[in-house]
Amino acid sequence: MLHAYKVFLATTYPQHDLIGTMNRFLACLALCASLSASAQDDNCTVLGIQDLTQMVLQLQAQHEIQDAAMLELQADYDLLQSAAMTRDSVFDIAVGVAWRRLLAGADLSDAGLSNVDLLGANLSDADLNNAYLNGTNLTGAILAGADLTGANLHNANLYGSNLISANLSGADLSSATLTWANLTGADLTGATTTCLQGGCPPLLPSGYTCEPDPDCWAAGRIRIVPQ
Repeated sequence: MLHAYKVFLATTYPQHDLIGTMNRFLACLALCASLSASAQDDNCTVLGIQDLTQMVLQLQAQHEIQDAAMLELQADYDLLQSAAMTRDSVFDIAVGVAWRRLLAGADLSDAGLSNVDLLGANLSDADLNNAYLNGTNLTGAILAGADLTGANLHNANLYGSNLISANLSGADLSSATLTWANLTGADLTGATTTCLQGGCPPLLPSGYTCEPDPDCWAAGRIRIVPQ
């Protein structure tokens, strides 16, 4: 009996259920002892032991299942711990929250974001230094104060985007769409702003103007140049 009680304690079965079961088992044994002169005592003892044995076996099976689940969780955790998390792979995860406007201040320098849909994303003050944004949809995106130094924005859609005080020095904006974009205070030093699609942005940095681009291969394109 003592051995059986220790087995109960080693399982994950709730303690109050174990105590109740043991009390019922001990009461059964006491009843069997008081009826030892009767032929029923053997039946009582056998039935009690059978019920107890079955319960112990069930609890052991549950315990083994839980152990297997814990081992599987540990394996998944070990795999995640050893995974190589590069900036690009982290962005693949983070891009899903762009719709919730949670990329402000993110470090995405050198990230490959070609043709990604970032419609309306909040990238204010984000580090996009040398990021590859070729063909990316940044319609209505907030890029105020973002570092886009040397970024590839060729053919990117920046329609209605907020580029206030953004650093676009050395950036490639060729064939980009800047219609209704706000470029107030933006740094366009050394930026390529030729063959732009759509209309001229209404707000430009001081000292710059927008005009038709006669040198573009496509008709009707514009460019932003120093005055």
